[in-house]
Amino acid sequence: MLSRRTRAVLDFLGNATAVLVQLLLRNESARVERLRREGSLEDPAAESSCSEDESEVTFDDARTAFGVGLTDGIDVPDVRPRWALLGAVVAVGYRTLLDRNVAGVRRSRIRRTTVLAGVWTAWFALGLDDRDRLHSLGLGSTLGALCYRGRYGLLGGLPDG
Repeated sequence: MLSRRTRAVLDFLGNATAVLVQLLLRNESARVERLRREGSLEDPAAESSCSEDESEVTFDDARTAFGVGLTDGIDVPDVRPRWALLGAVVAVGYRTLLDRNVAGVRRSRIRRTTVLAGVWTAWFALGLDDRDRLHSLGLGSTLGALCYRGRYGLLGGLPDG
């Protein structure tokens, strides 16, 4: 069984990884779009293999090919600050409930699942019609959890409950 401190560190690392992946996708998407606007991005469907005067592939060429492959099927939604803030507040609230064991949430799997199901139901009810809103809630939740676990779990002790 893992200690509360270890769980807090794993929660921090998981959310940090999620933020890094989201930043990677946003940066690559923006870079590929900039290259397309400038016209310096060749058509990826063009035949370039088997030509006699092939030049060596550089790191930038490989990075661009990776970025195109990674971001072609992804439409990166806009971030709405109000909804991101709401996501952060919910994440901090949920972790506060867990750390302080309010109503036995930390120790009861059924109560914890009920709280999570309620939060997710509310999120989908609020953001089902709008992809940007749902993305902002998720991003805010990840950042809120990252900040909370940075304060309670890495830099300071966990609140007693």
